[in-house]
Amino acid sequence: MSTKGTARLVALGLVVMSLTGCLQADVRYLASDNLAGRNNNTPGGIAARNWLVEQLRPMTVGPIPGAVGVDAYQQPFDKGVNVLGVIHGAVRPDEYVMIGAHYDHHGSCGSIDGDSICNGATDNATGAALVLEMARRFVENPRRARSCSPCGMPRRTGSSDPATTWTTR
Repeated sequence: MSTKGTARLVALGLVVMSLTGCLQADVRYLASDNLAGRNNNTPGGIAARNWLVEQLRPMTVGPIPGAVGVDAYQQPFDKGVNVLGVIHGAVRPDEYVMIGAHYDHHGSCGSIDGDSICNGATDNATGAALVLEMARRFVENPRRARSCSPCGMPRRTGSSDPATTWTTR
């Protein structure tokens, strides 16, 4: 991504953060010590994934064919689980804008002043919270032309790209 593109993305993130208190609460939950750093496929990572599904359910539909309930939002692959939702567009519902971020983090990162949890507040937790907030804003716009697919994925663990994996099914 270019420097200009990165600057625009950061500016968008700052605008969204200034507009809502939900974002702060989402980051606070995802980066809490209760999730123990949200490492992929650990109890904390699974709790973060389940929480994201619960946040998406009221505002999206699950896009996984043949699946029901929470399974309709989860796309398992060999090293993790992607989380996906769909908000249908009004004009071109078969065209999608995918917004995504990693919901997990490193878990432990060595002891720093007696604290070994890598909370990941400034990257993965904030990114996942921004995805949720953008989805909330997208739902509020009844004139949205394209469909939107908010997604969360575990850190790069091979073929975890939901855009590639989901659209090839």
